[in-house]
Amino acid sequence: MKNTFFKKFKVQNLILLHILIGVLAISKPFILVFSSLLLYGIFQIISSKNSGNQALYWCIYAVGSEVLFRMTGGAFFHEYIKYLCMFYLISGIAIERTNRKIPRIYLLYIILLLLSILFAQQETFKSFIQEVSFNLSGPILLGLVAMYSYKRILSANQMLDLLKVSLLPIISILVYLFSNTTSISQISFVSAANFETTVGYGPNQVSTILGFGIFIFIVLYVYKVKFTSFLIFDILIFGYLIYRELLTFSRGGLIAGVFASIIIIYYYLKTKPKLFLSFVRISLITFVFGSLIFNYTTEKTGDMLTYRFQGKNTYGDKKEDISSNRIGFINDEFKIFLNNPFFGAGVGGSKYHREQNSMYKGSTHSEIGRLLSEHGIIGLFLFIFLFVFPLKHIYKYRQFTEYSFSLAFFILWFLTINHSAMRLAFPSFIYGLSLIIIRKNEHIIHR
Repeated sequence: MKNTFFKKFKVQNLILLHILIGVLAISKPFILVFSSLLLYGIFQIISSKNSGNQALYWCIYAVGSEVLFRMTGGAFFHEYIKYLCMFYLISGIAIERTNRKIPRIYLLYIILLLLSILFAQQETFKSFIQEVSFNLSGPILLGLVAMYSYKRILSANQMLDLLKVSLLPIISILVYLFSNTTSISQISFVSAANFETTVGYGPNQVSTILGFGIFIFIVLYVYKVKFTSFLIFDILIFGYLIYRELLTFSRGGLIAGVFASIIIIYYYLKTKPKLFLSFVRISLITFVFGSLIFNYTTEKTGDMLTYRFQGKNTYGDKKEDISSNRIGFINDEFKIFLNNPFFGAGVGGSKYHREQNSMYKGSTHSEIGRLLSEHGIIGLFLFIFLFVFPLKHIYKYRQFTEYSFSLAFFILWFLTINHSAMRLAFPSFIYGLSLIIIRKNEHIIHR
C-alpha cells in the first residue's frame, strides 16, 4: 500500500465522528446500526481484492470497538467481533493476489484445537455451543490472524497508521465512559476491580483495551507522530486515558501496556546516539506525567487505588492473594491437567470440573491454564509452539525490521492472556501483528 490510511481520511474529522459515536452510543438502536455497518468491511475487502491490506485495517478497528459494542449492547452476540474478524481475514486471504505462502503450521494448530470438542462434557447442546464459542473462537481467530500476517510486509508508517485506526473507537469508549459514569465523588471505592467506573461492564476487559491505547500514545510520542495534529490535544486525551484506566482498578491492562511501551522506547532509542540520555528523558517525562495522574486519581478514590496496586484490601491489610484468585484458578487447572493428561477435560471442561468439585467458580483468566486443563498434553505443545514460533521469527528478521514492534506485540499478547485469557479478540489479533515484517529505516512522516 503506497499511501498511508490517513492520507485518504482526515484524522480530525474521524476523531470528531467518534466523539459523536461515543455520545450516541447510549442509544441501543444507534449502536446496533453502527455495529452492523462493520459488515461493509467484507464487501470492501472483496471489491478491492485486499490490495491495500483492508482486512488488517478493518480487523484492528473492529478489535478496538469490541469493548464499546459489548458494554452498550451493540454486539449482535457475545463473540460477534471475533467471528467478524474471521470473515475479514478469510476474505482477504482468499481474494488477494500474492505469492506469499500461508503457514500451514497454524492450520494444524487450529485442527489440534478442535480435537477438544470430542471430549466435551456439557449436558445440553446449547451449553456445548456456548462453551465452544466462548473458549475456541479466540484461539481459532489467533490462528487465522497468524496465517494472514506471517511474513506480510508493512512499512513503519503503515504500522503507525494501523495503530492510530484502533485509537478511534477507543476515543468513543472514553466519551461513553465520561457521559455515563456516576460522579466519581458518589462512588464508594474498595480495593477491587470497579464496575461502576466501567458502566457495569467487566473492568478487566475495559482495562485491556485502554492499556492498549496508552501503549499506542507512547509509541506515537516516541516516533514523534501526533494523533490529532495538535500536541496539546494529544496530551489531554492521553492524560484522560490514563485516568480512566486507573479508575477501572484492574491492573492487567496497564501493566501490559507499560511493559510493551518500555520495549518500544528502548529498542527505538538503541539506534540513536546518546541512548542513555534519550531513554532517561522519555522515561522520566512519561513517569512524571503518569505519577501526577496516579496521585490525583488515588486522592479521588480515598487512597483505594494505592491499596489496590500495593496488594492491600480495603482496610489497608496485605492480601494473601494479590492475583485476585488467578493463582487459585491456575492451580486448579494444573490439577485437572494431571487428572486428564492426554486429551484434557475437553472444551469448557475446566469450568465444569471446578463447579463439580467446589473449586474456584467461573471461567479462567489464564489461557495457558485453559490449554493445559482442556487440551492436555496437546495444549502444552500448542502453547510452546505459540510462544517459540514468533520469537524465532523475530530473531531471524531482526537485522532487517523494526523488530521492537514485534517484540512489544508479543509481550502484549503474553501478558494479556495471563490476566484476561482470550475473552476479547485483542490478544488474538495482537499476536498476529508480531509476525508481520515491518520494514526498517524508512523515513517516518512526522505529522
